Amino acid sequence: MKKWQRSISHIRTHLCREHPPPGQSDISNHAFTLQHLEDAFPYAHCPLESFQSTFQALLLP
Repeated sequence: MKKWQRSISHIRTHLCREHPPPGQSDISNHAFTLQHLEDAFPYAHCPLESFQSTFQALLLP
């Protein structure tokens, strides 16, 4: 869980380059990041895997 917390800004920086963040700002950072991943990769079976494949970046560096 600590790796995930440290990685949120890394993940969202990559995501924001390709897809605007979701409009909801009243949810936790964790839920916001997961929603952003799902919005960025709407047809992916696993948005986390799609993130790594698309950006050639580790999800949890």
